[in-house]
Amino acid sequence: MLSGPRPIRRRLCGLLLALLTTPLTAPHPLLASEAWAPAAEPEAWRIRRDRLLASGRLPAADWVYMDSMGTDRLEAGEYLSNPSRSGDVVTFEAAVMLRRAGERAWTVRSIPMRARCDLGVMERRNESGEWGPYPGRPDTAVKVRWICRQS
Repeated sequence: MLSGPRPIRRRLCGLLLALLTTPLTAPHPLLASEAWAPAAEPEAWRIRRDRLLASGRLPAADWVYMDSMGTDRLEAGEYLSNPSRSGDVVTFEAAVMLRRAGERAWTVRSIPMRARCDLGVMERRNESGEWGPYPGRPDTAVKVRWICRQS
């Protein structure tokens, strides 16, 4: 049986349960290959990025394509720029480009973020300058590792 403070035990038990219940065909993100890297930027996303840069709606920067998704209701692309490492933290600017079904215009959100290399999580800075959790997805840990390896 695990001993120690309850929050630590609870986290360890949760991690153990997640590892034991994850199918072998899809490795858990915490065990995923260190070789993950973003796919090449699809041509359609390159064109969108260039148009948004030219219009001034996307801030001028060397944006790195991270990921994109599309459903019947939404299209979204994620980019990052200006990574800067300090200890176990990499700060960067994130951009999310999204368009909801039925809309012609793209919405661009630029978000100051940081990757906590030691914890495998991402955080975003709010309007008052404080860092808070950024909602994680199953692939967040491998993306954090990739970001941390780049800086």
